[in-house]
Amino acid sequence: ITNKNNFINCIIDYCKKYKIKNDIRVFFVGGLARDLHIYNNLSEYKDIDISVQGDINKFVSNISNDLNLILEKKAHNYLNYKLRSDEYNCSIDIAHTREEIYETPGSLPKWEKSDINNDLLRRDITINSICIEILSSGLSIIDNLEGIKDIKNKKIKLLNDNSLIDDPTRL
Repeated sequence: ITNKNNFINCIIDYCKKYKIKNDIRVFFVGGLARDLHIYNNLSEYKDIDISVQGDINKFVSNISNDLNLILEKKAHNYLNYKLRSDEYNCSIDIAHTREEIYETPGSLPKWEKSDINNDLLRRDITINSICIEILSSGLSIIDNLEGIKDIKNKKIKLLNDNSLIDDPTRL
């Protein structure tokens, strides 16, 4: 680990180097991307969500080995992994970017791999549709649905009318 002071910086540094040799896109999503715009400080963030567009199995294998992370579980129906760092007392959820379709309200969705734009559209509210792409040269915010504007205006907007019906756990 190159930066023992901040686990998020360790992940960023690792992904920057990983991208140089691998055809993959890596994004911070979820609470971390949202909360950066609310609190402006993530040095103690303990629950990290990452979306990957590319070979997720290879990425998870490499990052877990190289950063000494423990693979807790792999979801069987999804390309989702849960890793943890005992050293930093952090958990990392890594998922492939995807599209989802709910055939009936409250059911598990059917999904297929997709790009980050479709992945962000499947989220529940605009402030959860912000992501930070880790580039080999730095970081880039993707906010196509104006979640940062909604944070500043203290608004919560659903992305689609069925968000809370399709997945009631979002409440």
